[in-house]
Amino acid sequence: MNWLKKIIVRWAMNDDRHKLEMPSLKATRDTSIESYGFNLKVYKASGGTVIETSAYDRRSDRHQTGLYVITDDKDLGAEISKIITMENLKT
Repeated sequence: MNWLKKIIVRWAMNDDRHKLEMPSLKATRDTSIESYGFNLKVYKASGGTVIETSAYDRRSDRHQTGLYVITDDKDLGAEISKIITMENLKT
């Protein structure tokens, strides 16, 4: 009986018509999101902070940049949130 089982197992493993091909799961290096966001760069300056924004415009195929100056007498977090809101309204 074991002899018959071995023959059937060998036959099943060698039969190309009955093999199930598993899809290959390849790890991709590109793990970015397909949406274009914008970048903020923060620079400390004399008397305040300079915020540089950069965003890619898909329609015109160009990068748009902007500069904002925040003086020391203003709340940095509140002003950065205003900048983010303004940049999101542009798109």
